[in-house]
Amino acid sequence: MRRLSPFRTVGILACVAACSVAVTPPAVASDLHLSSRCGTFHAKGAEYGVYIADGHVTCGAATGILKAIDSGKGKIVNNGDSADSYVLYGGWLCPFGNMGEQTCEHSKRPVNNPSQDIASLSCSIERGCPVRAAFPNE
Repeated sequence: MRRLSPFRTVGILACVAACSVAVTPPAVASDLHLSSRCGTFHAKGAEYGVYIADGHVTCGAATGILKAIDSGKGKIVNNGDSADSYVLYGGWLCPFGNMGEQTCEHSKRPVNNPSQDIASLSCSIERGCPVRAAFPNE
């Protein structure tokens, strides 16, 4: 039987440890819940995953709304600061996106606990779209 050199053994153990970390699902705080990706769309040359964060919204409706927002449709409501400004589209309020993330709530004005909330996340070339994503419990 052949023995592995100490360096190769350390390398194998490091790989096993790294691989087990990559397979382990991320811990989610109690104030977050996981939502599965229901679809994808392309806008401006990029791919996005679609998630229903809260409420009963069809994947087709969520995809259409998020794709329209990412394509520049809707009415911009500018309240001076980008953090306080948003886009209105078809009864949905969509705060300006955060580097690859877009959320929208079914409301004509900002509310603390929207009953319907949808989101899109950009997909990376290396990993694709997240299968599940964490969203705040609202």
